[in-house]
Amino acid sequence: MNFSETERQQVAARNIKIATVQKQVRAIRRGFRRADIVRPATIGDGIWRLTPIRKKELLDSWKTKISQQKITKFVPASGAATRMFQELLACQKNHRITPSVQHFLENLERLAIFPSLLQVAGATKITELRQEKNYLEILKWLLSETGLGLAQKPKALIPFQIRNARPQTPIAQHAAEANALELPNLEVCFSVAAEHQADFEQEIAKLNFPNLKIRCTIQSPTTDAVALTASDELLVDESNQIVWRPGGHGALIHNLNEFASDYVFIKNVDNLAPSGAAQKNLLYKKYLLALLGQTQQKIFEYLQNLATKNGSELKTEIRATTDFLQKNLFRDVSAIQKWPLSAQKNFLENLLDRPLRVCGMVKNEGQPGGGPFWVRDADGQENLQIVETAELPPSCKKISKILEKASQPDRGKRLAGANRASI
Repeated sequence: MNFSETERQQVAARNIKIATVQKQVRAIRRGFRRADIVRPATIGDGIWRLTPIRKKELLDSWKTKISQQKITKFVPASGAATRMFQELLACQKNHRITPSVQHFLENLERLAIFPSLLQVAGATKITELRQEKNYLEILKWLLSETGLGLAQKPKALIPFQIRNARPQTPIAQHAAEANALELPNLEVCFSVAAEHQADFEQEIAKLNFPNLKIRCTIQSPTTDAVALTASDELLVDESNQIVWRPGGHGALIHNLNEFASDYVFIKNVDNLAPSGAAQKNLLYKKYLLALLGQTQQKIFEYLQNLATKNGSELKTEIRATTDFLQKNLFRDVSAIQKWPLSAQKNFLENLLDRPLRVCGMVKNEGQPGGGPFWVRDADGQENLQIVETAELPPSCKKISKILEKASQPDRGKRLAGANRASI
């Protein structure tokens, strides 16, 4: 694609290289690689189910070892709430209220955003509009910048739930959740778009958690991406400025690299447990982090032994390491037994010396969202991965059968990878 001088200047102003944009354009044109699904992860094949005895062991480990480590809770929160209100926006655009949106508007008083709506529009005004069933006008107060401006706000700044008779934003709830862990070296970090940083900091300033460090990290605009029109041209706005889309969660790897923590909790901004599940949620955080810490320590021991053993001792250590991989990380590497000893050692070191991730899995009850699968990569290796529906090949009988099998209801805890951690 050829770029005009004006386009080149716009790209340079964001500190993005033309080569990066050209790579984005090529990826959009050819389409993105779909996940090569092998099979769903199940109990004993990619997923651990924690027994009561194992849970007790993990809690003991949490108290004695993990709780003193430096830990960050990282909350990707730079996304706007546009998709949350997609149906409302469509009704506003089409000047027609659907039954589901009507039901939503007739039950506004049950939502955490209702007090804010009354404050900005006035209780009398909203009462009149509801009595008149003037739903389009209510939508205007909810969505437009002259009202609550919900469609333009980040999800983190929109009250999601009511706790102790008070509406709470996800920022407040994530901070409260972290504070409940009672860790001496815990910080909470929200990723934000630069234009919303002041609003986030204002919301954070309202919180009262003196023992908790809370801060923001900016999602770099250098990770933004272009879009193409149907005619294969760069998408621009009315002012002929390139339209940039914020990068997805993968763009936040740069933000993760700035943490000097031993462990990192990662939890999406809209992933909030109802109040009745708070204690159970807290327990499973401790299980997951203790599980990660124990597995990490074992990996460090195997890496140390692989680096220092020779001859017959190295052969013994390789057998122990492959057994550990099979039983704990669900990786069958028995094929390397035919390789030279040095090649086996190098392979195992490369396999173990990498980031470690522990993910909590919930029962599959048909709700939207990603699921755990074994996926074949470009090198033919099978890896555990959370796969979203959009990553699946369309209209494929093989995939349909795999998804049908994956819809079986029991899914527990999942472990992948090895060294530094995200939870």
